[in-house]
Amino acid sequence: MVIYEGGGAVSQARSLWRIEPIRAKWHGALVGFDQVFRIRHITTGRYLGVHEQHKTVQLYHKDKATYNLTAFIMCQNKDIKKQLLDEKEEEGMGVATIRYGETVAFILHLESQLWLSYQTSEITKKGVGKVEEKKAVVLQDGHMDDCYTFFMALDEESKSARVIRKCSSVLNKFLKGIDALQEEGNQAIEWAKVDLNEVLKLMEDLIEYFAQPSEDQNFEDRQNRFRALRSRQDLFQEEGVLNMILDTIDKFSLMESLPDFAGLIGEDNQNTWEEISTYLYLLVAAMIKGNHSNCAQFAAVARLDWLFGRLSNPQSAEGILDVLYCVLTESPEALNMINEEHIKSVISLLEKVGRDPKVLDVLSSLCEGNGMAVRSSQNTITDHLLPGKDLLLQTAMKDQVSRYV
Repeated sequence: MVIYEGGGAVSQARSLWRIEPIRAKWHGALVGFDQVFRIRHITTGRYLGVHEQHKTVQLYHKDKATYNLTAFIMCQNKDIKKQLLDEKEEEGMGVATIRYGETVAFILHLESQLWLSYQTSEITKKGVGKVEEKKAVVLQDGHMDDCYTFFMALDEESKSARVIRKCSSVLNKFLKGIDALQEEGNQAIEWAKVDLNEVLKLMEDLIEYFAQPSEDQNFEDRQNRFRALRSRQDLFQEEGVLNMILDTIDKFSLMESLPDFAGLIGEDNQNTWEEISTYLYLLVAAMIKGNHSNCAQFAAVARLDWLFGRLSNPQSAEGILDVLYCVLTESPEALNMINEEHIKSVISLLEKVGRDPKVLDVLSSLCEGNGMAVRSSQNTITDHLLPGKDLLLQTAMKDQVSRYV
């Protein structure tokens, strides 16, 4: 089922589609009304098509996207015979008859000779109420407003949609492999399809993809990078990739708790598995850093308990500390949900990993929010980190004179 989605297309990566000409005389030639093309969904890589028997609009995998199922053509009007008489074969690169944001066209499915249209229905959404939903259908006559306008997608959003498609494909295969490994053992077919090195490289590439701009860049380049980075973070959040990574972390923890875990994955894969485990948290930190809305979803008691509870594993502590620091600095409301056990779990890391600067950064972020001191956290840290010890405070004189009348 294909549903029309309203609002700005750039806010949803799943709203991006691409026209792919089936036959072209010249590479890069202009698309015209007489051009046969396919419509590809960027985030899934599937093609829009019409079922031969049921005449329903659906998406087809590229291996099943035959010419008869997925071939469409654009028309200026619904009088096909008149258009065929008016058409003349153009030489060279063609004429720019289709202009972005200007040209209005009807879309015809070539095999069935049915128009791409919509069917309106009323559904009830939780927390919203009754809303109008438009499902994509093909009709003999269609509606008067079946016309479409074509726009050029921004490069950043289009690139993010392709990255989301690849990321979702690899992670879905990985999650299926882990489920099969847990249920059937290391001889499972789905687990045999998993390439841990591919998953590891994906984590590395994504962390670089979400990297913050360097200090060496000039102001304009840094601002452009920040805008692109925020767009990437929002699109990955909207498409559920962040939740998919969190599900992967849960599966990792479940697998590592099994008594025969080492035997299941094998000694050869042990180091790669540990690296992926660390990269998963580093990736989450990169995807939420500097983004208040993404960090805010972790500002809940259950989420914070989930994060602090994983600090018991020193191997993943580096990535978890990065996530905690982002959440505590970008969403100060999380400071109100911190309890004594949370603070004790951070302090205990000093004994396990030594004086790691990331541990001190998290402890520092627990002490202050929005420029205001968090007294309860400060007192708890002092009582557990420096019990019965004298504190040496550093003070500074301010060159400022205030006059009171």
